[in-house]
Order: sequence, then C-alpha cells, then structure tokens
Amino acid sequence: MKQVSACMTRPGFSHALRLCGTVGLSLLVAAGMGGCGKPEAQTKPPAARAKASVTAQAKQEVAPAREAPAAVPPEPYAPRKVGPAAGTLVFESYRPRGISICVMEIGGKEVRQLRMGGTPVCSPDGSAIAVVLFHNDTGRFEICVVTFDGGDVKRLTQSADRDSRAPAWSPDGKLIAFEGAAGNDGDIYVMKADGSGARVLAAHAAHDGTPTWSPDGKQIAFASQRHGDSAIFVMTADGTDVKQITERDVMASDPAWSPDGTYIAWVARHRPDRKWVCDLRVVKPDGTGKRTLLAQKETIASPTWSPGSDWLAFSCKDATSDIHIIDINGDGHTVLLNDKEQDGHPSWRPAAVTR
Repeated sequence: MKQVSACMTRPGFSHALRLCGTVGLSLLVAAGMGGCGKPEAQTKPPAARAKASVTAQAKQEVAPAREAPAAVPPEPYAPRKVGPAAGTLVFESYRPRGISICVMEIGGKEVRQLRMGGTPVCSPDGSAIAVVLFHNDTGRFEICVVTFDGGDVKRLTQSADRDSRAPAWSPDGKLIAFEGAAGNDGDIYVMKADGSGARVLAAHAAHDGTPTWSPDGKQIAFASQRHGDSAIFVMTADGTDVKQITERDVMASDPAWSPDGTYIAWVARHRPDRKWVCDLRVVKPDGTGKRTLLAQKETIASPTWSPGSDWLAFSCKDATSDIHIIDINGDGHTVLLNDKEQDGHPSWRPAAVTR
C-alpha cells in the first residue's frame, strides 16, 4: 500500500516519532506538551483565532497567578490486593523497516509484528486497533482502523489542514475522540467510529490534546496549556464544564482513565535539580487522591491500564525506550520488553481481563 509505505520513507518521520527519546505520535504535541525530557522552547499560540467562539472564550478566561504549591500531606491510601499482570499488549516499535505495530503476551517472549503504523489503541471489544499513518494525498497524519490481526485497513480522517492523532475510543466503541493539530494549535475532536460526523469538541486558543474517556462515557480527560504550562483537565463529553485537576508546579501530559473509573494516570515532568525528569502519577477525577507510582525517570510516556485497573504499562527510556509495567500500589515495577528497538505507546487489549 503506497500510503502506508510513506510512513517508512518520509524524511524526519522516525525522528519525530522518537521525540524526547520516546516513540509515539501521541507525544507530538506543540511546545513540549507530550512525553518527557528537556522541553523545546515554547511558542505561544496566536492571540486571536479564526473562530469567534474560541476568541470569546479566551477573553473570558484569566490565567491564574502562578504560585508555589503549598505542602499537602498525602491522602491515606489502602493498598489493593493485586494479582499477577496478564493479557495482551499492542505497541509500536521502531524497527529496521519503519514504525510497526507489534503484539506480545505479558509473560511471553515472542513479539509478533502486525503491520506498519503508530500509536495503536485497542477498541473496547478488542477486535480492532486505531492507528496513525502518514498519507501522501493530504501530507498529514491520519487515523485509520485495522483489524486485530493486522489485516483490513480503513481510513477514518482526511484533512489537508491538520494532523489527526492520539485516537481514543469511547467505552461503547461508537465514537473516537482525537487530537486535531496544525502547528502549535490543537483541539479535541470527536467522530463516529466509521469516521463520519467529525466535529470540534473543545476549541480553545491554547493547545489541547491526548483525550481519554471515562468508563461511563460521560467525561473526557485531556492535556491542555490553557492556563500556562500543560495540565490535565476533565470536561463533560459535550465539551463543557472544563476543570483542571493537576497542580501547576509540573508539566502534565498523557492522561489515561482507568477502566474502573477510580483514577486517571498521567505523566508529570519537572526539574527538581535543574534536570528534567518524569514521574508516573495517578489522580482521582475530582483532583484528589494524588499519588506517585514511579519517580524521576528520564522519560515516561503513554500509560495504559490493564482491563482490571490493577496494572499500568508505559514506555520508559533509559538507553532505549522500552515497555515497563507497575501495579496500582506502585509495586512490581518490571521492564516487560527490553530489546535494542525503540518501543512505546502500549495499549492493553481489553479481551484478556487482568484480575
């Protein structure tokens, strides 16, 4: 397929996917919103955009004054009883022939290569995978859906004025939220699972991206720079009632809502000793219950929950970007896949429930 082969040959594609040392199209958000590592110099979006509603909203919002966070004692947490991690992971891997979608069983050693593509996300029933591919006809990254065996490919988006990336299935599988981005400007869109009816869900003058659905389908969490540095926000599924749930003393990215609805996992980037590091953290949807599961790694990105909400898989960079897992208590940290390839953006297949 010519459009797919363009993924391998387009100049700069592999470099872009390895931004900040981590493979992942979902990390390609403007001004260093995604992933972790030393951020690029940020460029503020235009003061006015072509959308009147966005301009009006931007004028009404006043960025809160930046202040040193008050010392808050950690909230009580009763560790869960957690069983061994199990199931199937889909992930992207930078291999000799290009960015590929791969599959592996947790606890197994075999890695099966499905096809080319990036940022795989399993559908709620586990039968399909949303992926991002570069298409020559638009010169943009577009969202496609492939069957889980890597067979049939259906293109969902087609836009000459924006990249479509970071797909997120609604819990019932009927909708896909995604990030539509052009340069430093990004907004949250939603479309039907067949690609029809795409519309802007949450337009703002700042960059919004990487949406994730609540398990009841009533809310969406996302990362945004609307109050300065990137933070995690939660809004209703119609794009209203937007609330910030992470603190302003770190840069936040990559939210992932747990299947049981209890927590949103996210990546915190900060510089405690003049060196940028990443933490893997969780927070409850109302902004309470903040905990750090893994601290001060060079790069952490793209957390994904096990179907039982007991484990998280994520990419973590040391010498290379590898797939790691950790449980909800912050225990059991294991390098699941450690090879010479650049591996990232894991997605836990819902068909195999971990309990």
